[in-house]
Amino acid sequence: MVKDKDGNEYYFDSQGVFVRTLAEKRLRKIFAISGNALTKQIGLKHKMQDGNIGFSYEALKYINLRTKIQNIYVYLGREIYKTTIKDVISLGHFLYFKGQGYEKQIFYNTKDMEKVK
Repeated sequence: MVKDKDGNEYYFDSQGVFVRTLAEKRLRKIFAISGNALTKQIGLKHKMQDGNIGFSYEALKYINLRTKIQNIYVYLGREIYKTTIKDVISLGHFLYFKGQGYEKQIFYNTKDMEKVK
């Protein structure tokens, strides 16, 4: 378990990455781990109109520093996109609508990802 400066807790195991925010009080799966990659399922209603996808910044930082996982596969409806953790961290941007008790999100656009399917 890793705790961020806001008090949110991140749990990592072979099944995936989970977060418990101060506002939610329950574990929520934010990534699955498949082989040597992260996978993220996104319902079409959670994609922003301009194609931005939100990622948990603290979880990505931890994974980038402490594991060999490099790739992220994003499942968006019937489409699959591929990107890297390093690209999201270095090229993504923050939107400051974070309320107290929620994890910090970094956004990266599907236009900047490789479309796999």
